[in-house]
Amino acid sequence: MRKKMTTKEKIINKAFKTVGERNDHYGTPLENFERIAELWSCHIDKKISVYDVGVMLILLKIARSKHDKLHEDTWIDIAGYAGATAEATFLDEEINKEMREWAKGD
Repeated sequence: MRKKMTTKEKIINKAFKTVGERNDHYGTPLENFERIAELWSCHIDKKISVYDVGVMLILLKIARSKHDKLHEDTWIDIAGYAGATAEATFLDEEINKEMREWAKGD
């Protein structure tokens, strides 16, 4: 008999499904976070990185959780943003590293 799923398993499973659906609507996390970073950078006249975007989206959800810490959607979104931020940040760093190497002529 299968044991009942824990809350964390439910949250992570729902986040996994949601992240896949969002790729179809918004593009990859890197593409989406780059667009957001560009717009936010223009708005505040300061460079915002892909990493900054992800962290600030997570912080937005944390701020909302202060109103209702039991709202499941908040936790699903935080888990999804954590995964998307990691993916976007790793890819962004990999691309930046390749560009630096290319610029040096390596």
